[in-house]
Amino acid sequence: MNTTAVGVALVGCGNFARWQHLPNLARLPQADLRWLCDRDLDLAEELAERHGCRACKDAAEVFADPRVQAVVIAVRDELQAELCQAALAHGKHVYVEKPVGISPEQVQAVVSAADRAGRQVAVGFQKRCAPAYLRAKELLDADGGVYNLSLRMCDDAWRWAHGYEPGALLVHDCCHLFDLAAHLCGSPVVEVIARRARPDDEVVLLRMACDAVVTLTNSGHGTMDMPKERLEAISARGGVSVEDFCELHAYGYEGVDPVERFAGSSHPDRPLLPRYLLADQGAAGLASIRRIAWQLRQDQALGRLDGRPDAAEAEAFIAATIPNFLREQGWLAAMREFLARCAGAAPQLPLAAPSDALAASRVAAAALRSLSSGSCELLGEHHVS
Repeated sequence: MNTTAVGVALVGCGNFARWQHLPNLARLPQADLRWLCDRDLDLAEELAERHGCRACKDAAEVFADPRVQAVVIAVRDELQAELCQAALAHGKHVYVEKPVGISPEQVQAVVSAADRAGRQVAVGFQKRCAPAYLRAKELLDADGGVYNLSLRMCDDAWRWAHGYEPGALLVHDCCHLFDLAAHLCGSPVVEVIARRARPDDEVVLLRMACDAVVTLTNSGHGTMDMPKERLEAISARGGVSVEDFCELHAYGYEGVDPVERFAGSSHPDRPLLPRYLLADQGAAGLASIRRIAWQLRQDQALGRLDGRPDAAEAEAFIAATIPNFLREQGWLAAMREFLARCAGAAPQLPLAAPSDALAASRVAAAALRSLSSGSCELLGEHHVS
């Protein structure tokens, strides 16, 4: 046991937590994993036995343990705000997954609780810490900042987002894009216009206080073999594009490599090859993995794996491969930064705070109003009630 590490509990052991937060906490020397908490106690106990910690079903047990200094909250959207407030009331540092709440009112309650508690509170807008996006912001800021920004997110949420109402991605997933827009532009959103072809197929136009314009495209009706995220930005006399976090193209910047590739994410229980493949081949390498994973899922669904000599290997590959989780989106770096701040270190990376989650939540609410009324919604000091 590392006696200088921060005592940590993970509340919520769902699929995302098992792919990201749990393996990251288990391998970071800054973390002393004490508890796993989940409403499925059998699951929590199974994982706890593997990781050498305790398990429980009720988060109150976690909050009452004085050895727990920090809590990572990775539960459903509607449960996040209440658990955050309870953890803060017990004096814990908190890392909470986005969007923090399902309404600005819920997120505001967390902001107020964080202000009262005076503890470290980080929000899972970890894309800010992705190496490709850190580099993109560095290049853009050096050339006068962002004037025109396009962010696109498209995946097969129709397949995995069970339990979410149609249209929920605007709050659940697009909050990432709303936060990125403000972070990359260094400026808050002041105008919002949203239009929809169908639920979870939206375009949102933002104007920032700095007068930059941002176009966000969101779709949950895509396919696994299509790149999920793309960034394109124009600065004073140049620009950058980033494809799926693994390949950056720079334009018009003297002395800057025109193409940079970034290693993929890693997981202690998964093959390491994709990490190096993305570092070497960038977007082309990830596209190959996406196509293979999609085709094998198609074969599985249509019964074409039956009788194949490699059927068992194909089934194992399908179960172990989520292409979106192979991209280095900053999860490990953000958690390391959070734990370092809990231990008293000075900030090194741009972690998002509850106030950033509140800003994103207000943009999401404005986008929903715009979809309903067809209006241009004004925010901040530009808002007219």
